[in-house]
Amino acid sequence: MAVLSSLSFRSLLLLRLALDANEYGCDIEQDIMDLYLFPERLAESYPDEWRSYIKRGLARLKIKESSVAAMLSDQPHTLNDDEEKLLEKIRNAKPQFDRLIAVVDEAQRAQHADNVSALQTPLHRWLEWAIS
Repeated sequence: MAVLSSLSFRSLLLLRLALDANEYGCDIEQDIMDLYLFPERLAESYPDEWRSYIKRGLARLKIKESSVAAMLSDQPHTLNDDEEKLLEKIRNAKPQFDRLIAVVDEAQRAQHADNVSALQTPLHRWLEWAIS
């Protein structure tokens, strides 16, 4: 079941924050701040990267993706101890999520605005020239 691939960007971000582990060697806050410079990461790399982190985090907690689907559904579901831990982690991640989602929303608005265009750096232009 491909539950994670059907989740919205917001849900992925919340789960990514909830399941954050220091061993990933990645600073999620910096990744979000980088959206000001690289808004294309919002669609091109972050969702797949976060799904990978989330899968590892769920495995560490011994939670199946299908359990996440049940937790997110409107159907009544009795949570086991591991799912309760995940729910607590989600609650604890909510303040950080609220702070970072504002940056994400701003990057999305800029990316889709008619009066905003991306400026290519000299390196980017050179790379485009080199591969064409």
